[in-house]
Amino acid sequence: MQKYKEIKDTDLVRDSRQTINDNVQTLLSNNSGTAFPTDNLVVGMRCYRTDLKKAYTLTDVANNKWEEDGAGVSEWATGKEYKKGSLVYHDTDVYLVLKDYTSGASPASDLSAGNLYAVNASTVSTSSADAFMTNAEVDALFS
Repeated sequence: MQKYKEIKDTDLVRDSRQTINDNVQTLLSNNSGTAFPTDNLVVGMRCYRTDLKKAYTLTDVANNKWEEDGAGVSEWATGKEYKKGSLVYHDTDVYLVLKDYTSGASPASDLSAGNLYAVNASTVSTSSADAFMTNAEVDALFS
């Protein structure tokens, strides 16, 4: 629902009840609709696209830039943009994305380029001597 409307200083509360209810419903629905909102834009506002079944956050009002919110695990594909911190899978392998990047020819090439970290549970040692991720990899993920 995208019915957000500013209430003016001169508007009486008793005359603004419908506007207030519409504004609350708009916020509760995360500005849902089949298109991004175009009015009353504020950095950080969210939009749930009902046609795409995805949530987005407005990151740049001047350029009308909406970025897809983190989306769990997605399937690896050549030429696809991935966001740092997301998980991707290919066949039976699972990878953690270490930085924003566009995928190459294969997960193996992305792994060797330092874009991905293999996180398969079956290949991770439970020994306290084996680090799950190196300090450099942790730093890269959270920098």
